[in-house]
Amino acid sequence: NTASIAFEVDPSRIVLASQTALTAIFISEGAGYHNSIGFNVVAPGAAPPQSTWAEVTSPTARLIFPDASSSVSTYVASGSAGTRTASEPLLPGDFVNLGTYAKGSSLDFFLMANGANNSKATVFSSLGSLNGDGIQHVAAFTTHLFAVPQLNSPYLFLAFEDLWGGGDKDINDTIIAINVGAANVKAFLATPEPRMWLIFASFLGLALWAKRYRADLRPSCG
Repeated sequence: NTASIAFEVDPSRIVLASQTALTAIFISEGAGYHNSIGFNVVAPGAAPPQSTWAEVTSPTARLIFPDASSSVSTYVASGSAGTRTASEPLLPGDFVNLGTYAKGSSLDFFLMANGANNSKATVFSSLGSLNGDGIQHVAAFTTHLFAVPQLNSPYLFLAFEDLWGGGDKDINDTIIAINVGAANVKAFLATPEPRMWLIFASFLGLALWAKRYRADLRPSCG
């Protein structure tokens, strides 16, 4: 079943192979927290951040989804499913245009645990060496199905774990897709490591999502 074969990408080595306009798309969340999701761009040749604080406060850092909460969660629908509210502002498919970045730029992503409610939230980075608990909290992957030439997929998926020490280690507290362009996906998969990585059923629906995604999805209201 090719839909269940994933190619893992090292989340600490997301480097653009060409100048690229990036878009972040909210997929789902299964968290008790109101997490914030952001990213930082390290210019070609520049030194990476040396701490999660340096990453978040970098002049090139910005929040993507200040409150990545939704009435449509990974597991169940809370409240009125499919409705945006002040406390659940996102729906699957909401997106944010992140800008255009040069070839050789490195992308770091981070989660601020319960960041929408806590200005001093614990930060977990895709640069696992920065995380104080020594745990990698961000998984990055694309799949065999999305990468075949006829689909020409531009999507890189990122899944986040929001608890210190890894918690339940389901790595699905927040899931987003980054449209990095098909050329970058192919570059990430130049030396792929195929694995049966999709360990929970909610990811299997990403194949259908990628095939029916359209540009008429609404921008995030976050």
